[in-house]
Amino acid sequence: MASLGEHIRHTLGFYECLLKVADGQVADYDSRKRDPLVETQVNQAMACIVNIQNQWHRLNINKVVYLKHAHGLESSLSRELLNVSEHTLHHMALMSVALIELGLNHLVNDNFGIAPSTLANRQAIQKN
Repeated sequence: MASLGEHIRHTLGFYECLLKVADGQVADYDSRKRDPLVETQVNQAMACIVNIQNQWHRLNINKVVYLKHAHGLESSLSRELLNVSEHTLHHMALMSVALIELGLNHLVNDNFGIAPSTLANRQAIQKN
């Protein structure tokens, strides 16, 4: 099982790849940056998050992007943002399970790591 820090470092690496695409580079998720300090030092993780937030405004979600892959793939930045956000949600769910297993339930919001479609479904059931 990966540590909480490893999940955070892993997901932030995907966002950093998208920022490279905004600069015209090919997205290569397999060769993303893997900074061990991001997974072990809170200040490094926070600096990475702030850097991503500061560059976020440059993203043109309509831009065609290219992904490094055995066959080469064309995508859009909006599609890749969706992919990365869904991937992040998956890791948030894994972190939630780990926190609960560690007895740190008080750190987990009831909606943390839950897909928007699942939340919408739960709300619909509660209304009926």
